[in-house]
Amino acid sequence: SIEADLVAVAPDDSDLVAIANSSPPQVYLTGNGGLSWSNLGTPQESGGAPAAAIYDIAISAASDGVHYIAVPGKEAGDIANVWYDDIGAAVPVWKETKDLPGFSSASEVKAVAFSPNFALDETMVAISAKNGTSVNLQMLSLNSERWNNSAGFSSFPVTIISSSGITELTSAS
Repeated sequence: SIEADLVAVAPDDSDLVAIANSSPPQVYLTGNGGLSWSNLGTPQESGGAPAAAIYDIAISAASDGVHYIAVPGKEAGDIANVWYDDIGAAVPVWKETKDLPGFSSASEVKAVAFSPNFALDETMVAISAKNGTSVNLQMLSLNSERWNNSAGFSSFPVTIISSSGITELTSAS
């Protein structure tokens, strides 16, 4: 049996479910409502560092017949990252986003969600936290592979909450 800390269901296909363990970070996927599972492994881009922890999981609606899965977390050394995978590909491959233009790396990404209009805009949002100072909203265009202002989302990233009293962001929705 597979145990999981995190669960996501595709908004347009209830048989497409992803589950993950946050630590050690492992992601599993089913396309048949749980009858069988594929291990997508630890999020890691080829040549990149593997996830040391993941905090959330999301699945997009289909865009041109393709669904994406995304997980935010951190690499060793507390380096913030968000990984995503084209789960419709013949050979799924994790891609990291921390090196894409416009990513705000000063924060730890705690939650992700795909746009309700994903089939049209191919956009993902991320909630990140910089302990002790702020909570931020970032936007990624998967179409252009750019974050925030460099993707045309003017004024992003945006600080949602700024306070010296923030100690930890534990969830977001």
